Amino acid sequence: MNSTRREIELSGGVLSVHVEESDWSLDDLCGFASRNNPKRRFLFVSKVLGKHIPARPSTMARAYRDLSDKIRQIGLQGPTVCIALCETATGLGEGVWEAMVRGGSEAVFLHSTRTTFDSPLAFRFEEAHSHAVDHLLYRPQGLAEQEAFDRAGTLVLVDDEISTGKTMREIARAFLAHDPALRRVVVVTLTDWVDQAAWDALWKGFPIEVARTSLLRGSFSFTPTPGFVASQVAPAEACGPATVSLPIRGPRFGITAPSEVPSAWLEDFTHPHSETILVLGTGEFHHVPFLFARALEAKGFDVRYQSSTRSPILPGHAIESVLTFRDHHGEGIPNFLYNALPAQYDRVLACYEVVGDLPATHGLPAILGAQQLRLGPA
Repeated sequence: MNSTRREIELSGGVLSVHVEESDWSLDDLCGFASRNNPKRRFLFVSKVLGKHIPARPSTMARAYRDLSDKIRQIGLQGPTVCIALCETATGLGEGVWEAMVRGGSEAVFLHSTRTTFDSPLAFRFEEAHSHAVDHLLYRPQGLAEQEAFDRAGTLVLVDDEISTGKTMREIARAFLAHDPALRRVVVVTLTDWVDQAAWDALWKGFPIEVARTSLLRGSFSFTPTPGFVASQVAPAEACGPATVSLPIRGPRFGITAPSEVPSAWLEDFTHPHSETILVLGTGEFHHVPFLFARALEAKGFDVRYQSSTRSPILPGHAIESVLTFRDHHGEGIPNFLYNALPAQYDRVLACYEVVGDLPATHGLPAILGAQQLRLGPA
């Protein structure tokens, strides 16, 4: 496509973007907004991620397939491990990995988490510009998954976008220290905003091959507004111990076979009718709810999909509305849902992986009049 330049006047400054090459148009891939985070005032808001903007499941699935095809063109060497960054890319990473597996690739998938479990860690890393910087990566539980994790030849790293690439380098270095047999790193994103000179400088001296692929590549600059002060948001660290437990299984702990939708979720959806449906994932629990939304869409229902998040964003531009509530783990962390309002949909289906009752402080289902669906205990 032709080069695209654009300037966006945000609350905290002016974001200038330059699209150098892309498979999807800029307007089809993302909008823009202001983070409520002094460490980084701007945000690329994906339209195909199903996070901050509701998306059609079929559009999300097409993005997964397109990225999987691009990874296949780069090539995978030896056992492959695919890691996605929480919480924004948990669904994107699993979706891309699933498309790889269905295309014939063999790979272990896992994603980082900000939840503490009684399970061995592989390593931890930080995402410096994030509202919640700490990421935990747990060691896979299965023997086959552990073996692949320990001797992988290719590491595939997935996030929704990169603007510096520093977090990807930190993960790659930590993984290489764990697995000296690693031969190739592939960085995969929907949008890549690191220009070539910065990319080359970032990986200078790294001892193995590093490739990257995305649906759009460009560069950006940001000029902050002098003296701009946004409203204060409580830190995303837990305010107290969780009162609801999560199952110790699934993609946080390594999987080699695609996830499945619980059959009970689909029992009431046999004949499509004219209602509009929002399927809602919660936090890091993203891909199974997406698969549910995709199944409903395939049956003929009018469905959108998105997920709640702990990322604070200011209203304006791509963010038309903000709902604020407490997390569903019982830690007291502020959570948000963007661009979804009560009565906007005929039916809202909120999906949870928690074991036991939701904490009384978590008011999202009541706000939206949502039906709750549970993944169920191990």
